[in-house]
Amino acid sequence: MEKVSVIIPVYNVENYIRECIISIVEQTYKNIEIILIDDGSTDLSSKICDEYAQNDNRIIVIHQENLGVSIARNRGISSSKGKYIMFIDSDDFVKKDYIEKMVNNIKESDMCVCGYIEHYLKKDINLNFSIEKENIDKIKCIDSIFNNRAFGGYLWNKVFKADIIKKNNLAFDCNIHMCEDVLFVIKYLICCENINIIPDYLYYYRMRKNSMVWSKNDSKYESLFLAYKQVLRILNDYKIDDKNCKIDILLFALNNNLKLEKLKLMIDFDFEMEFKKFIRMDSINNKVKLKLFISKYFKIVYKIYVYLKKNIYKQYS
Repeated sequence: MEKVSVIIPVYNVENYIRECIISIVEQTYKNIEIILIDDGSTDLSSKICDEYAQNDNRIIVIHQENLGVSIARNRGISSSKGKYIMFIDSDDFVKKDYIEKMVNNIKESDMCVCGYIEHYLKKDINLNFSIEKENIDKIKCIDSIFNNRAFGGYLWNKVFKADIIKKNNLAFDCNIHMCEDVLFVIKYLICCENINIIPDYLYYYRMRKNSMVWSKNDSKYESLFLAYKQVLRILNDYKIDDKNCKIDILLFALNNNLKLEKLKLMIDFDFEMEFKKFIRMDSINNKVKLKLFISKYFKIVYKIYVYLKKNIYKQYS
């Protein structure tokens, strides 16, 4: 049984960290090390981590000043000793066979990806790939990140090979704090040959109001687009089709009423030209074209969608 390193950055999650740690400690797969990186927490998170480390020698706690999630994860990688590496968010939790199923399905590939569940206070919602178990190449996998939201560029529904990460000096960009996970996953996939997709819902992603995904601020958006700028450069360097990534950028910018001229200078992306190109492109299906058209000219439709989404959150919270 190969060792698995589970890396968990921790910052002010005293209400959730116990459930997260317990879900890892109770895994059916026992040969694990749990690396908790306390990123300068000011609540009881640090104390809780130390408490669990005293009772389980598989738990390693690293305390650091508040330097951000990217530095925390990089420190976790450098401290890891496992053949496989997994990343978990400290406010989430997993099913008991999460590690076992993921490790069993990475042995003949370079990465394994599972489904996940949106966890609300009153209800869980499965997010499906709408596919059976499948082995795909890195090109299809990269493309899927941008056209299949349930697949995503998330870290936590994937297991990585430590030797691929360390041999290629892969690390999180410390200047990016939004979409740093997507950038890391793309860098990793470039070094891969094939990826296993399993339609098992193994990860519980907690939906809570004060998490980063619900917040809106200029710093968050700037970080996101800087990440996308690097992703586009990587895709271009390796001659990988970037149209779905560009459509993703367009939709996000249009739907969030961002200042396109400022973004154009920041990431060297001509929004108007790309919009016209995709609207006219025969290879783009009509559903995507309609999304682009609505996002540009009928923003009220997107606002209604966001309103309904928030109401779902309120209903289940």
